[in-house]
Amino acid sequence: TVNEEEFRRLMLEQKERARAARKRTDTDAWAGDAALMEGIPQTEFLGYRQLESDARVLALFRGGERVEQAGADEVTVVLGRTPFYAESGGQAGDTGTIESGDALLQVTDTVKNHGGVFLHRASVSAGSIRAGETVHAAVDQERRHAVMRNHTAAHLLQAALRQVLGSHVEQAGQSVSDEHVRFDFTHFSAMTPEEIAKVENIVNRVILDGVPVETREMPLEEAKKQGAMALFGEKYGETVRVVSAGDFSKELCGGTHVDNTAKIGLFKIVSEGSAAAGVRRIEGVTGLGVLSLLDSSLGAVRETASVLRLNNPADVVHKTRQLMDELREKEREIESLNSRLASVRISGMLENARSVGGIRVVTALFSSTGGEALRAMCDRV
Repeated sequence: TVNEEEFRRLMLEQKERARAARKRTDTDAWAGDAALMEGIPQTEFLGYRQLESDARVLALFRGGERVEQAGADEVTVVLGRTPFYAESGGQAGDTGTIESGDALLQVTDTVKNHGGVFLHRASVSAGSIRAGETVHAAVDQERRHAVMRNHTAAHLLQAALRQVLGSHVEQAGQSVSDEHVRFDFTHFSAMTPEEIAKVENIVNRVILDGVPVETREMPLEEAKKQGAMALFGEKYGETVRVVSAGDFSKELCGGTHVDNTAKIGLFKIVSEGSAAAGVRRIEGVTGLGVLSLLDSSLGAVRETASVLRLNNPADVVHKTRQLMDELREKEREIESLNSRLASVRISGMLENARSVGGIRVVTALFSSTGGEALRAMCDRV
């Protein structure tokens, strides 16, 4: 047998991946070409400690070809060192700006190839950029901080899920951006509203406690002895990076994080559902994302109150219940009237019955007659 629902879900995911790949053909489709990347060393990443720096342009690519200069065009920039985080581990790549004497580039995404070369996808909005020159690279700090809040929240979420659901919970995938955190985890059934509320409360208590978040590099064996969570099936080097939120959470992670849980602000679970067989998915927001969610929800309540002609949005629930009761009463009245109408129609039909071969035959054509009325008429016949 074939799980058709799972097939359709996977096919949809593949289509989304294909669309994303088409959008980035000029950034990473050629990134593994040895000839194009010849002589380009691994990029030095500075983004754990700083969000801007000067750097030398090692290479420029346009349309999958290496060029010496680019202006007023889409271009991929390779720097000798960079504060931009390249998409990996489920964390979105950084955006920001690259500036030189006469050029200004808007970086829209950052990825890296298997050789550790960071590729800054950018558009030249002013002047022109040349290979070999020194530029100033600056990460969009507001967006980076939002990503960091969501990434640290993902770590707290996993620890809280293990507390509430059990130690069988393991990360099965995640996507962390400035807008939300999407966390997939192993679990055998849908979470109850009570479980969701409990997990959410645990995470928010840790946030409000202002627990320091520390990052340390250590040998893999030492990290395992300390109980750091690792991704199942992931390959790690001899030295790993361990991110800890006090005694509450400890994970192997190469991403960027806030230095204190209080900086997350608040955490709110937006949805919980199935991602695959035996895998659940939670989507949540933090910080200003929670404020945006509240504004959206309150806006919907106010709009509903306006439609219901209420002065006080707090009366929406009471008014809705009242309208539902009235609607049910109207439906009962309509059903009763339809039954009476059916009786009248059937009486007229039977009076006009014809005899065909000794059998009474009644024929009639009805337009705009609902199913309930037709059933009542059949009962009368």
